[in-house]
Amino acid sequence: MVIGKFGRKLLMVGLLLVLLGSLFTVQATTLGEGSRRVFDEAGLLTDAEIAKLEAEIATARTSMKMDFVVLTSEEAEYSASDTQAEKIGMAFADDFYDYNGFGAGEDYSGIIYFIDMSNRMPIITTCGKMINYITDARLETMLDHSWNHLSEGDFSGSVLSVVQDTLSYVKAGVPEGQYQYDTETGQVTTPAFKVLTVAEMGIAAGVAAVAGIILYVSVHGTYQLKGSIYEYAVRENSDVVITGSQDQFLRTSVTRMPKPKPPRNISGGGTFGGGRASGTHMSSSGRSHGGGGGRRF
Repeated sequence: MVIGKFGRKLLMVGLLLVLLGSLFTVQATTLGEGSRRVFDEAGLLTDAEIAKLEAEIATARTSMKMDFVVLTSEEAEYSASDTQAEKIGMAFADDFYDYNGFGAGEDYSGIIYFIDMSNRMPIITTCGKMINYITDARLETMLDHSWNHLSEGDFSGSVLSVVQDTLSYVKAGVPEGQYQYDTETGQVTTPAFKVLTVAEMGIAAGVAAVAGIILYVSVHGTYQLKGSIYEYAVRENSDVVITGSQDQFLRTSVTRMPKPKPPRNISGGGTFGGGRASGTHMSSSGRSHGGGGGRRF
């Protein structure tokens, strides 16, 4: 009888541990299901700033129909190398985004802005459809804007600039001829345009020919007299007389544009593809991400 009670106690303790474990697991994998999107683990923002940013991000997410996440942390591994620090920050941001259930739709479309306080570097990574909107050239501009705020200690301003830039680029649309390439190999993974197959070209030509014939028959029929074999002799009864012509020069104008300054080179992004390309990398979860890191602040 005593053994039975002890066994039941052990069973209850075991079930409680299993329940607590499952609760912790759910909490760790469903952050994306909540409304919170600012995770200030480094304590850089005030409560008022977080509330304002959450409101801005909620509006942007609704408008873009894609996710937006902000993370600050001192937990990433430090590296003296800028290149290595960028890779560490990107991997840290990717994992936080992937393993916490963020992203919209089946391709987990969205963006995460990570302020890496260990390496003091801004990091932006993208996923899904967002990769196509945030090209390398646009990424460079976004990181430059965020760095301007970070260098002055304005962490809230840096987040807001990334939110606004992202929303602006999504509204502007995917650049014409945009494509993706692997940053490690340079291999193009998404072509700049769709190449039609021979069969597709044949079908298109056939449809165009049929449409042209239908249009010709329809128009031709309207110029014939119904119920009669008479046809008007257009060539014999038509004449064109040019009475005169005159060219008149009105004015000329010269517009001078200042020569644009070359963009500043930062560790993230780059100029591969002349502003049309989006560099991608593979995260530990197996998903494809775009993005990069900026200068240390």
